[in-house]
Amino acid sequence: MTDKVQSKLYFQGQQIIALEGKTSKEYELLMRRDIDGVARFPYQEFITTMTDHDQHKQYVTELAVILPKVLSHNPNYTFSFNLDYQELFYEETFTLFEQIDPALRSRLKMALMSRLWTGFFGTERYRTPKIFQNPDFSLKRRDFWVFL
Repeated sequence: MTDKVQSKLYFQGQQIIALEGKTSKEYELLMRRDIDGVARFPYQEFITTMTDHDQHKQYVTELAVILPKVLSHNPNYTFSFNLDYQELFYEETFTLFEQIDPALRSRLKMALMSRLWTGFFGTERYRTPKIFQNPDFSLKRRDFWVFL
């Protein structure tokens, strides 16, 4: 993604509704860009960001500003943030979340996107990445919530 394209990306909060009908104070952050006047998932920018390490570093730099701002401006809410499995190969992904103030970070949940397991975006051939086969690999050791 270029700076120009990336500056047009934003996140929309989608409320997560509890099955019991209780009012939820949790929102999923969804990446969006206005495409033809409609807020849509920016597929091409997403693929570029996930597969180009330099572009991912730029994206994470922007997230380092956006995520703490969202959390600090919404102190009564928890947010779920989607990660692509590819981001687990980039150390700056972990650095980003480690740098967020622990008081804020406790209200941020990471959710691994399901495209790996469903074949979304043609990834069916990558269903068992070696990183998940390594017994030393553990997000829990890094003090993050992870939902698969």
